[in-house]
Amino acid sequence: MITNPRWIARPTSDQMARAYPDRAMRDGTEGSATLQCSVTARGSLTGCSVMSETPGGHGFGRAAMQLSRHFRLSPRTVNGQAVEGAVVTIPLTFQLN
Repeated sequence: MITNPRWIARPTSDQMARAYPDRAMRDGTEGSATLQCSVTARGSLTGCSVMSETPGGHGFGRAAMQLSRHFRLSPRTVNGQAVEGAVVTIPLTFQLN
């Protein structure tokens, strides 16, 4: 488990805005979601799943999954070599501007 990831890339505010769930936007609802993902040796995320979303039923988990492709982090290394399979937890907050 990577507890203090060193992010190389994260979703931009524009990407966050585009992913904001339509229903939540119409209702004026803000929310959050938490993903758990495996990290490849290149620092991209794979095998993501939604651990939680609040409030439920508004699409924040689905939106977080869409955003997962925009994350990159420094992968875990062993003896100077990047390794696959480390796990990272990513909390995302969705706020209306």
